[in-house]
Amino acid sequence: MAINKVVYGTTTLLDLTSDTVSAAHLETGYTAHDASGEVIVGTLNPGGASPSVQTKTVTPYTTSQVITPDSGYDYLSQVTVAAIAYTETANAAGGVTATIGTVAP
Repeated sequence: MAINKVVYGTTTLLDLTSDTVSAAHLETGYTAHDASGEVIVGTLNPGGASPSVQTKTVTPYTTSQVITPDSGYDYLSQVTVAAIAYTETANAAGGVTATIGTVAP
């Protein structure tokens, strides 16, 4: 079992517990330590197949969103955020109702 966190008194000197590196994401021949503290050797061949890149356009909602690549894509090269929805409609009191934002479906 490897050491993945070192605390001296109340000071954390080293903490690998939240690291996300894996052999598949580390270039071939390079070494590192994963979140468990184990040594890993890279297997990624950057000269291999080209990554599949996606662009997306999203509409903002009144709730948060996580924007990720669709299945089959490796990463997003661009995310365009559309304008926030804004409408004005007459209301029964003779005024105007301004509606800002859209509720997520």
